[in-house]
Amino acid sequence: MSNKLLTYKNQKGGTMNFFRHKSKGISGIVVGLLLASSLMVGLVAGGIKYLSAVHVGTAAAKTDAQVLYVAQSKMELAKAIDYDKLDLAAESRTAYADTGFETEVSIGDEVEIDENTKKRDITVKVYKPSGTVPLFKLTYLKPLTAQENGNLEMAKYY
Repeated sequence: MSNKLLTYKNQKGGTMNFFRHKSKGISGIVVGLLLASSLMVGLVAGGIKYLSAVHVGTAAAKTDAQVLYVAQSKMELAKAIDYDKLDLAAESRTAYADTGFETEVSIGDEVEIDENTKKRDITVKVYKPSGTVPLFKLTYLKPLTAQENGNLEMAKYY
C-alpha cells in the first residue's frame, strides 16, 4: 500500500494524513447514529399507530357482537309470542340489562299478503343511551301461522 492513498492534498497545496483527522470519522458516525435513531423513532411511532388501529378494530368488532346479541335476544322473545298477542311484545325505548344499550320493540299493523296469508312486522332497534339514531335494526315479518315462513331483515347504521 502506498503512502499516497493515506494522504491527500488540500487547496493550499498542503497534504493531510487521513488518519490524523479522526474527528471527520466520528462526526460521520454521529450523523449515522442520529439518522438511525430517527428512523427507529419513526418505526416505533408507526408501530404504535398500527397497534392503536388494531385495538380500535377489535373494540368495534366487540361492540358489533354485543349489539347483534341484544337485538337477537329481544327478537327471539318477541317471536315466541303468539300472533294474536303480539301487541304485548311492543315496548318503548328501555335499557337492556347491563349492556350499556337501549332497545325498542315495535309491532307493525297486520298486512294481508293474499287471502290466506297475514303477517305483522316485529322491529327491534338498539341504541346507545344518548343516541338518536339506532345502531342496529332487526325486522322480522311474523306469519299468522307457524307453518308459514317469516322474513328477517337486518340493518347496521354505524
